[in-house]
Formats: sequence, C-alpha cells, structure tokens
Amino acid sequence: LRQLIDLLPLDPLADTHVVWIEGEEGIGKTRLVRELKVRSQLAGVPFFYAACVREGTQPFVKIIRHVQTLPVGRELALEFAPALETLFPGVLEHSAEPLPIRDVEGLRAVIDQAVDFFIRLAKARPFALVLEDVRRANEITVSVLAMFLRALIGEQARGGDLPCLILLTDRLGQVSAETTALTEGIPEEFQAEVSEDLSELRIQLSTARLLVEVPLFRLGKLETAELIGSMLALSDPPPRLVAKIHATAGGNPLFIEELVRNLMDEGVLALRQAKVSAEDLDAIKAPRSLAELFGQRLDRLETPARQALIALAVLGAPSPLRLIA
Repeated sequence: LRQLIDLLPLDPLADTHVVWIEGEEGIGKTRLVRELKVRSQLAGVPFFYAACVREGTQPFVKIIRHVQTLPVGRELALEFAPALETLFPGVLEHSAEPLPIRDVEGLRAVIDQAVDFFIRLAKARPFALVLEDVRRANEITVSVLAMFLRALIGEQARGGDLPCLILLTDRLGQVSAETTALTEGIPEEFQAEVSEDLSELRIQLSTARLLVEVPLFRLGKLETAELIGSMLALSDPPPRLVAKIHATAGGNPLFIEELVRNLMDEGVLALRQAKVSAEDLDAIKAPRSLAELFGQRLDRLETPARQALIALAVLGAPSPLRLIA
C-alpha cells in the first residue's frame, strides 16, 4: 500500500505510473484498491474506479460519469461529447448525437478522440484511474485503454510525463471468457478489429519503464495470525487455531476472512475469545470454493434477505440501490 500511495499524482509535476496488480482470486487485490482509494481521496486526488463485470455497465461509462463530477471534467465531456456518446452510449449528463462509424478506421479515429479526452484531463487535473479484472474488459474498453497507455508512453518519450496513476488488476494466469458486453450501435466486426493484446501492451509499458508490477501472494503463518488477531481483537490468537485456519484456507486472505466470519456466525469463535476446543478445531473443514464458503453464510440469512440476494444474482450485474429497495 505504501508503494502505491507514493505513486499518487499529488501535483501537476508528478510522473506517469502504470501499476499492474496480479494475483489469484481472493488474494487481496480489491482490498488494496479500496485502501488506496481512501488515501487518494484524503490527498485530494480524484480516484476514478470501475470493475469489468460480465454483462455489466462498461467500465469507462462509470469512469466518465465520475469524471463529470469535476468542473474540468464536465467542460471536456461537452467538448468530446460526440465521440464519448458513440463509444459509451448514455454516458453523458446531456444528450449528444453519436458519430457515424462506417469502417474500422472511423472507429479508431473516434477512439483517438476519447484518448485525447483523458490526456487533456490529466493535463488539467492529476488523477488516479483503476480498472479491476482487466482481462474481462471488452474490445472497446481494452482498445481505449491500450491507446491511452501508448499515448502516455509517447508523452514520456517527448519529455512530458502526464501526472496520472493508472492501476490495473489482473487474475494470475487467468484469461476470462466472461467479458463485459459489447458496445451497442457499433458493428461487432469493427469492435473485434480494434481489439488489443494486453500481454503485448504490458511488454511495451515495461520497455518504456512506465510499468510497476505488484504481484500478490498467499499469506504465511505470521501474516495469517495477524489477520485472525485483527478480526478477533486478539494480540496473540491461539497458535493451534492459526495453524488450522492457515492450513484450511491455504493462506488465501479472502478464504481466511470468510472462514473466520463463518466460525463466528456459528459461535465457534468470538471477539476477544482465545479458547477453542480441540473438537471445534477438528470440525473446521476446507471449503471447496469461495462459492461454497459464501453459500454457507447465506444459508443462515432470513428468507426475505436470501430471496433478495437470489433475485439480484439472476440480474448478473451490479444493481442500483433504488432497485434493491
């Protein structure tokens, strides 16, 4: 976290940094991003965040809507309205006529304008931009991202670093088949033509010395003890409990947290309680997956709450609070 905090663009003379956080599911990527968001906001650095969710809202739609909360962001959105509305329908606070896309070159020209939007924004107001689960991004999202990052490489080569931090999270060794939906109104074959190779982009960033790689690994027993201690308000959790949970969860932070919460829900563990029976320890079993672990907790919810969660799961995408209400 300290490494990332030091990379936040605190003034117009800050350097460009692209951070690639990589780790398996549940290893702590999202938690790290959330902690950085708090530090960024405290430092007065705009923090634009979006996750690439299957069939959900396109990430740049959420980001551009957030950008428009800034005065300079609203001005730039007006200036680049046709291009933004073409690539990300419904993204603007006001209506705009999308540009006609007649061929692949026309689409690339529109993407260039979207990239200029972010370049101009960085020159006017330093910011941090985060895309989670970048392997799930669709073709337009990856193309805009890739062209923007290449523009940052070009700016650096000309001696004009832009004050921005771009942070991408990636699942270790995974290429997801679950991508965000394609952009409406643009022929699918054109979108496929502008698709980019993220691995190749990563090499280019590394060659330009813009890339900061942050691999996340499983916790050791000492880190597991600290995590369990923080959750139970114990300075020295029982060694046998630590060893059992560490072995059961395999050092995966999210597994450890959910396992401890599960045991607390069952009454096996409690705040500031250091005693655990041998029988309770033997009863701790390794879940086959995060889904199973979450399912065990969901089974203990009251029927109305469980039914609401099932209905939201069917939607397959993040839902606004008014829908949940």
